[in-house]
Amino acid sequence: MASPPRQILCNLIIREVTDGGTPKLVHLHSSRNFIISLNTKGIRISFPRNPDRSIWSWYSADLATTDSALYHITIELPPRGFTATHHELTVKQNELLSGLGGELSEYRLVNLQISPHFNTTVIGFGLPFHGANATVDDWVNKHTPIAGVTPLPEILKTRNFTLLVKASKHDLDNMIKGINDRHQRSDYGFGTESTFKMFGTFITTWNMSTMLRCRRLSRRLATNPSNMRPGSCVYWNPLETTLHWRAVHRALKGSFTKLQVKFMSNGSRQRAVWDASPVIYGDSELPKDIDSYDRIPLVLLRPEIGDDGHDFSPIAYDKYEQVNEELERDRVKLICESNAYGEELRVHAINRLSDAKVWPTTMQHDTLSTSKKAIFNELLIGNGLWNLNHSGSYINFTPFDLFKDIPVEIRDTCLGFVSEGDRGKVQQYFSKLHFGLGIVSGPPGTGKSTLASAITVLMCLNQTIKHVYVSAASNEATDNILDRIDALAKSIIKKLTDDGISANQLMVVRGYRIKDEQEKCLRALAGLRFKPGPRSSSAWRFKNSLCWWTLRVLGSSAVPQLTPSDNSELWELHQKLKELLIPGPVKDPNISEFAGLVKLAEELDPAKKRTKYSTGTYQRPLRNLMGLVIKCSNVVATTPATSNSFLYKSYNSEVARGVIFDEAATLFCSDGLLVLGNTPRPMITFGDTKQLAPVLPTAMELLHTGKDRRDKTPEEKMFPTNRFADFYRISWFHLFIHLGWPVFNLYRQHRMAQGLFDLSLRTAYPHLLPHFEYSPYCQLQNFPIGTQVENYLRLEHHIPSAGADRIHPVFFNCLNCPCRNYPHKATRFNPRQADLIAELLVKMIEKLSLNPADIAVITYYRANLAAIRKRFREDDRLKDVTPSTVNTFQGREAQIVVLALCVTRETGPSFVAEQRSLNVALTRQKSSLLIFGDIDTTNIRFSDLQEEDKADDGLQKPDSTMIDNVLRTIRASGRVVTLHGNPEIDPDKEWKKLNRQPEFLG
Repeated sequence: MASPPRQILCNLIIREVTDGGTPKLVHLHSSRNFIISLNTKGIRISFPRNPDRSIWSWYSADLATTDSALYHITIELPPRGFTATHHELTVKQNELLSGLGGELSEYRLVNLQISPHFNTTVIGFGLPFHGANATVDDWVNKHTPIAGVTPLPEILKTRNFTLLVKASKHDLDNMIKGINDRHQRSDYGFGTESTFKMFGTFITTWNMSTMLRCRRLSRRLATNPSNMRPGSCVYWNPLETTLHWRAVHRALKGSFTKLQVKFMSNGSRQRAVWDASPVIYGDSELPKDIDSYDRIPLVLLRPEIGDDGHDFSPIAYDKYEQVNEELERDRVKLICESNAYGEELRVHAINRLSDAKVWPTTMQHDTLSTSKKAIFNELLIGNGLWNLNHSGSYINFTPFDLFKDIPVEIRDTCLGFVSEGDRGKVQQYFSKLHFGLGIVSGPPGTGKSTLASAITVLMCLNQTIKHVYVSAASNEATDNILDRIDALAKSIIKKLTDDGISANQLMVVRGYRIKDEQEKCLRALAGLRFKPGPRSSSAWRFKNSLCWWTLRVLGSSAVPQLTPSDNSELWELHQKLKELLIPGPVKDPNISEFAGLVKLAEELDPAKKRTKYSTGTYQRPLRNLMGLVIKCSNVVATTPATSNSFLYKSYNSEVARGVIFDEAATLFCSDGLLVLGNTPRPMITFGDTKQLAPVLPTAMELLHTGKDRRDKTPEEKMFPTNRFADFYRISWFHLFIHLGWPVFNLYRQHRMAQGLFDLSLRTAYPHLLPHFEYSPYCQLQNFPIGTQVENYLRLEHHIPSAGADRIHPVFFNCLNCPCRNYPHKATRFNPRQADLIAELLVKMIEKLSLNPADIAVITYYRANLAAIRKRFREDDRLKDVTPSTVNTFQGREAQIVVLALCVTRETGPSFVAEQRSLNVALTRQKSSLLIFGDIDTTNIRFSDLQEEDKADDGLQKPDSTMIDNVLRTIRASGRVVTLHGNPEIDPDKEWKKLNRQPEFLG
């Protein structure tokens, strides 16, 4: 049977009776301004949006960022809950209607009647809308009669519809059958049969049981000699736990993974706990004779002098093979971080939506908070606000004006740091925020961080907000945005002060785990070492941490002293604490408990400091003091998980009246709810539709691997390990775009030299082509390093010019550079390619007198990063070059970026093909982008070589369309340089021997 057409255009017929009792058919025509159609969900009404995308943009609910020119409201008919009849138009009916073109037999009248015990579902009503003209805008936003006939709400609450269609009986029968047969999707499940309705699906990493089992794994370990100095290694052989190998490997991923080894008490030996971190392949800190095949080598870090476990010495042997049942060994527990607590917090954030209590508590003072909470819940479900409107609830809130309570001179000073071409548009968008929620999107280099910082400072200087909570998905992203806010805030305050406007410095706090903040603060007060070592897994940074601000308010010599120009509330608290040093009664008894901390901070003698530290009780007073300090803050920035720590949660709930999300496309929806709460306050999200998705370890992992020999259906073979894996793609940022929220797009490139963004524009952002432009700053005269490198490469390697006043990437085609990975496919690395990169950079640095600190080398694989670091350590001229993974480098930039693809034609593109990661990799540069790889990585002529990589290893394969387009574009440009790897580096014979060994059964 033929499938029904996707939609059938209709006219709406409204049956009325005149005053004289004569039947009347009012004909509401579909037109350019009002479109009504019948589809397999029901009746869809569409209105044209404002076509100007310079301020407000809308996108369809897909992952392709398709422009949405029409605003749709759908009246979903209940499957098998309505009756439908249709017949040809009669002569009498034709007389009652007017303006019909064509033959009478071409038209049919359709009657749809909702059954008594069923209801329609209206989707999309009440969402933000800017009409193509004032008339359409009034129809939707003010509910004036459409074409003078009837208002929109009257149509939506109708239970009996009469439609005039120009369609065949066959097409109508098929369409009605399609409505009745419409599949009712379950709340969650495997595959793609999942609904976009959030609350059955937000638990994005449900399959945590295997991770939880890894929290306490007792294993016997053997260590190398040297009495376990910091940096020594320990093996863990997980052969006995092959069932959960993949979960364990996720828990141990990366050189700086948080991990502890607990040495159990054994006779005379006492229990001790040491920090540890896994060592990935290629790391030069591994002694060369260590056999890491089917084992995970760990670096053990001895505790600091004076800390528990410092004097403990683990039992050590020269080689792993010497360890047998007769020899004495330590019994240990390997304590991994499963992130299960973070998942629990995400679940609580979702459950809080159904809580009757308004959260954050700052919104409880808002008389309309209950209505706002109800609206927010309805919006998140994705149906719109029809149910609330139909029940009589108030939904017509005035858009929030961010600039309303800000003096003009402060507003203009803050916006003065935004691109001149965007200032007027920023004022228009942020003066009309629907429900106080805004979305800012833009490619890398278009000024998102600058605008986010300016908006944050504006919020802080707005007396109705003053306190802002900032959050980003990762520690690196949170560090980056806080640094930008701090720098811009100082510049704005200086400009205001120079102009004679009184303004104190803003207090910006980078929040970490409270336990870490307390521990480091006490060690700093005692004069002990408190900053993390080079192999520490801690993300903690001293400046602007809660520890740093607490030391400042105590007057510690370890930090800059406070002045009256600093945050006024913090200065006032500082003055009160200083009074505790004055003999006599304390003026404010509420701060008397902090006297010991103040005296410890004032003590200059190191010996006396340590004595006071060891004999005093400071934990509780310090925690209470930190609570007072943080409430003085203008800005607190944490990751979503850390926001639930008591002090930060208290600030977020009781103090912060605005929220900023940066890199929001990398946040899970539940992360956003964790910070924002169940009731909206002014919230702006900044992100990029084409950059990294939320990090879900099991995102690409299939439930069944090739090791599972059980017969499986084709559908079962594609089951993900995590049944909610598909939902990781719908980030907090994308959610609001999918819900129909207007987006403020940044179209102007400011960071890169002209031409360097062209590759990403064509392959990742084709939807921006009609609007995109380079700013005047992008002219090559402003990029002397880029011009210098471009001229050098053209002369040295005879590559063609990119054109007048443009720079394009250069591709170094690395031949005879095999990509390595161990049999259990832990990760990949390419030592010969790393050597070629080092040789080229050394030559360029020498000839062009480049500053190595201006260069960053990024790669996808952690093992390849380690191989690059290892090679760079062999040459002092490269010590200041920044190596990083692509994901870690998101949000950062460098003058010269070297991208090491690692993969080859033999491996195929593998995960380098992941489109968002590839786009991040191609957009970190300011002056020059140099790509090292194999230009034939995606060439189908070499597909037979990739057979081994296509083995059923339980991993999904990314779509390689984008990387194929990238390589084709570069090849067509002719800017390709061929290099040959040195076969003496990483000899093939060692790998041939290893590859003959049986693969680890994981």
